[in-house]
Amino acid sequence: MLDEKNLSRREIIRKSLLKQVPTSHIFEGVTKEPARERILALALAMELDIEETNKLLVYANKSQLYARRSNWEAIIFSGIVHHWGIDKTNAVLLDAGENLLIGDIT
Repeated sequence: MLDEKNLSRREIIRKSLLKQVPTSHIFEGVTKEPARERILALALAMELDIEETNKLLVYANKSQLYARRSNWEAIIFSGIVHHWGIDKTNAVLLDAGENLLIGDIT
């Protein structure tokens, strides 16, 4: 997907607000079971649509994003649909009293 969208790993890592080493390990396949939240943060940073995000989640062996599952998922879903990015998505999550997307896993 990075190649398809002409994106660099460095830029996506910066936009995702995740630490470089663990995130590089995801791209390199070293991390076999990345946290679902990390995958969602990468999807937001890559500005993927819902279909692409769910494809990425399936590839990472994680459940697909479903807006009706919870308020948290509905907000993440909206963030992806509207290309909010991590900062705005986290702000909306915080305003709604939900856990931040990347909170304690950065």
